Amino acid sequence: MITSAKTLRICSFVGAAAPATEALNATLRRFGTWVAQHGHKLICGGMAFGGMQTIGTSVLAANGCVKAITPQEFAAYEAAHTPDHPLLRRETTKNLHLRLEAMILQSDAFVAFPGGVGTVHEIMQVWADNQAQTYHAGSARKLKPMIIYNYSGFFDHLQLQMAFSSSLEYIKPEHLDLVTWAHTEEQLFAALNAL
Repeated sequence: MITSAKTLRICSFVGAAAPATEALNATLRRFGTWVAQHGHKLICGGMAFGGMQTIGTSVLAANGCVKAITPQEFAAYEAAHTPDHPLLRRETTKNLHLRLEAMILQSDAFVAFPGGVGTVHEIMQVWADNQAQTYHAGSARKLKPMIIYNYSGFFDHLQLQMAFSSSLEYIKPEHLDLVTWAHTEEQLFAALNAL
């Protein structure tokens, strides 16, 4: 195991659908292995299917710890499709909103991979939370870093939208820097190693 200077609770945001390509799937597996090998803990919204399953099972396979936070409406499916594991902890919340709140509160950093509406919602909630913290210098809360893996240009339009909003002064330029964009796997792991 590679030892890190600090142990982090890293939250993954990723689509429940199967990864679009084997190349992306391989990156998700390497990410999960990296989390475990560096002694970090994965926080996720479940691991019964898709990219969520790929990352979670990769962490566990490398002897890393996973905490899966699932809303009640998906809890039975999650339990039925995710075998018990000594390094897997489960938490159930009343709904999706409380699941995301729990994921954010329990995490130190976030990594977003391609996904759908839920993934974009998660990204924007963390981004907005970090933006809000910049207005409260005396707050005990700290900014939580977020890396967005822009695999094969997946998030190009989101990045352009945020830059456009900034050009119209809806977003301060410094708030664009609250996110680290990784456009290649090399950039992704360089950003992870800098956490």
